[in-house]
Amino acid sequence: MRMQVNNPTYRPWLYPLLLAIAALTACSVDSDSPQGGFGERKKVYKVAAEYRGLEGHSVGVLVSANDVTLLYSPNAPELVAKQISADLQAHVTGIRLADPKQLAEFSERNPYWSVTPFRDLLARLQVERLIVIELVEYRLRDADNSFMWRGYSLANVSVAAADAEDVERPVYQTQVRAFFPAGGRSPGMANVEPQIMDTGLSRALAEQVGGLFYDHEVMGK
Repeated sequence: MRMQVNNPTYRPWLYPLLLAIAALTACSVDSDSPQGGFGERKKVYKVAAEYRGLEGHSVGVLVSANDVTLLYSPNAPELVAKQISADLQAHVTGIRLADPKQLAEFSERNPYWSVTPFRDLLARLQVERLIVIELVEYRLRDADNSFMWRGYSLANVSVAAADAEDVERPVYQTQVRAFFPAGGRSPGMANVEPQIMDTGLSRALAEQVGGLFYDHEVMGK
């Protein structure tokens, strides 16, 4: 199966949703930040990429999730894959990404892809690098209070390379976590649509994963 490269973009119908996400994110800003109008100014820190091997290569992104995640957030794997692809497309030089839609269709047709050897996956998807994301945990509500919205995700990240000496051994592995809204705060109990939380959390996770592969800046006290 030949994968087409794609430059993911948001559709116009998503704009109101993204504005709502931005509003939730803004609400999570500390009162002592510059945006709060007083107090200590936050510093900007430069963070170097942990793995640069995606530059100039064709890349696919596959995301797996456990049954609990699929029960409550069935669209999570596809959302996360699309968000990560968009983030990498915007920041990694020379990257050629396989179409996330085609990869989602591949995942549906091959439900046991996660136990398929990397060599076979790389060949079937016709990519030089394969990023595999395992959603260990992905929830939209607080773990101790199901009425409280508080997004959290924990994911294992692996990269397989077609030109590696041992293709079945990842050339890069790590674990990342993400919160939405930022800092693990809750936007409250009412007037929050699950779609907003789902999109916000998948984007927050995509930023954490994407930042592993390119230099970027983060805010801190």
